Amino acid sequence: MKEEFKLIQEVWQNISEPLFLINETGEVLLWSFGCEKELGFNANNVLARGNWKFIFASSADSARVMEDMSPITDKTFKVNLRDDKRNEIIAKMNVKAHKLFKDKQNYWLVHIENISHKDAISSELNKVKLEAKQKSLAISRATELLKEKERLLLSNMSEIKKLYQKVKQSESDLKDKTTQLEDKVKELNRFNKLMIGRELQMVELKKQIKDLKNN
Repeated sequence: MKEEFKLIQEVWQNISEPLFLINETGEVLLWSFGCEKELGFNANNVLARGNWKFIFASSADSARVMEDMSPITDKTFKVNLRDDKRNEIIAKMNVKAHKLFKDKQNYWLVHIENISHKDAISSELNKVKLEAKQKSLAISRATELLKEKERLLLSNMSEIKKLYQKVKQSESDLKDKTTQLEDKVKELNRFNKLMIGRELQMVELKKQIKDLKNN
């Protein structure tokens, strides 16, 4: 069976798509040129390793995928992989189960797609959406405060208008009272003049009476 895969690998390694084939134990049997472009590992090194765990940045990810692979026929995972320089990438991994040859063993065809850039864009987009939502909430709050200030301003203007009307009424009442007071002062002045005239007349009369008595 190994020899058959070796023959297939000669053709498989020319596939530009990042595709590889594993068996039930996770041994890599076929490795395309597309996988080498994505992760940097060439087919000879990969096939000699015996297990695909080396491409995972986390052993927990490889265990999770292996656990969910059987008896699935088609499933997609989001995992952290690493290249031959130990750089981590975020990848979308599609796993499909197949029955090959006559040995009735399960094999899984795996397609990987580097989504690090997409994930970064998605993260940035979510950040922008969050900022937009926060700004929208701030604008909504500012609008509410503006409406409240406008309501208070209108209320204050109404109070000021009432106060102004009271002041104008007070001025009118004061003017009326001032006029009344002036009339009373004038009347008092006339009365005083009248009384003073009478006093003078009395003094003159007394003087005349005295003169008459002397004569």
